[in-house]
Amino acid sequence: MRTEALSVFGLEPPVVIVLCLVVVTLLADTVVRGIRRLRSDDEAIVERWRSVGSWWALTLLAGAALAVGRSGVFAVMGVLALLALRELLNLLKIPHLYLLAVLPVPLVYGWAWLDWETVYLDVLPGTMVVLFLLGIDWRRPPYPRRGAVRSLGHGWILGLFAPLYLAGVASLPASGNPRGGAMGWVLYLLLLTAFNDILQAWWGRKIGSRLLAPVLSPHKTWEGLIGGLLTTVGVALVLGPALTPLGHAVPLGGRALGAPWLWSAATGALIALAGVIGDLTISAFKRKARVKDSGTLLPGQGGILDRLDSLTATAPVFFFLTYLLWYRFS
Repeated sequence: MRTEALSVFGLEPPVVIVLCLVVVTLLADTVVRGIRRLRSDDEAIVERWRSVGSWWALTLLAGAALAVGRSGVFAVMGVLALLALRELLNLLKIPHLYLLAVLPVPLVYGWAWLDWETVYLDVLPGTMVVLFLLGIDWRRPPYPRRGAVRSLGHGWILGLFAPLYLAGVASLPASGNPRGGAMGWVLYLLLLTAFNDILQAWWGRKIGSRLLAPVLSPHKTWEGLIGGLLTTVGVALVLGPALTPLGHAVPLGGRALGAPWLWSAATGALIALAGVIGDLTISAFKRKARVKDSGTLLPGQGGILDRLDSLTATAPVFFFLTYLLWYRFS
């Protein structure tokens, strides 16, 4: 009876519990940052206080999408894609192509809604590879090649196709995750991606000294990468068993690698590494445009693309890993 009472809008009890814990954690962080803000006018403290409101907005948006289900995730990602594309085109100095850039959005999202396996397993991977190869400047890595058409291809990859894989995770059959259903996979991915960003930044501020990629990011350090990786793996070992089969069973697609907890740790490590790649990729565009943030929509955090940067890599990686291990060979 208690288990049924915890269900909200069809969400599995573990998903509801974790969402409640996230809200409690955010509430505690709001109080702490509020006290620091009252005691100091330091610019860094003021900026972190502003970011609290953005975290609340993002948390409520994610919670609403999860409560609605697959259609909610598709709707939210569709809106974010429109906003991210605008920011990307501004970075690429081709804002006049925005109307052309958004033309594929309803087509791709509608097709993915109706036939997700074809789109996510066949169409998007091939399209992204072709657009990526056409857009690389092999003479001056890691910056993109100049040209409006090639830049538009990068915009589609990072602003439309890659984040769309979050909706792909929401499309996975609930039967493959008896713990949290499809929304359990989605929440797990969102939390690990966010925690990885936060933890790497925290470790970088505390002990970081050796720059990871000075050409792309003046703040990312090797210490932040390693510290964030290890702590993200720790978070994965807790969240995996809570929201997913990770930690409870060995996937049929990976029987040879043994213990269930190893799969939970490995998934956390892959998300952490993919998150860095996504972050640095967007940083390359911002660096070339000579701006700190992709936009100003999220106070204290920048633009939508500043929050989706890691997800542009973690979402596709997590989708394929989850599909292959828990669905394809099951």
